[in-house]
Amino acid sequence: MSDLNKCSSTDVIIINKVGVLKKLTIKEFDVKTLYKKCGFKQPNGFEKRAEWKVTLSGVTHLVYLYAKVTGRATYENKYDFPPPVDLTLFFGGCALVGMRREITRQGSNKDCAQKTYTNVNTDLAVST
Repeated sequence: MSDLNKCSSTDVIIINKVGVLKKLTIKEFDVKTLYKKCGFKQPNGFEKRAEWKVTLSGVTHLVYLYAKVTGRATYENKYDFPPPVDLTLFFGGCALVGMRREITRQGSNKDCAQKTYTNVNTDLAVST
């Protein structure tokens, strides 16, 4: 599976260190700069840590978790994540990005973060 590419307007869920969820729309989404939206100054250690398959209304979506696993003790993320990352300690802000696999005209699969996964945000009960 390929990493996320640069895409137009994308909704992500930012989970701050105290566990509060915040829906954020990024106009020019690029996974290489996602660490900035989580409050980090440098991308060191900010990586994709998990992915889940979620089926909503018969459409399969992938939800990716981006986070850091190193940091100061006072910056531990307090959010209670589901398995398989429920035992992993994350630091600072984390990001959830929803994706849907699309079939292009050429028949090849591509991943592109678009508003096709906004139901993922709704099901996670994110308040804006």
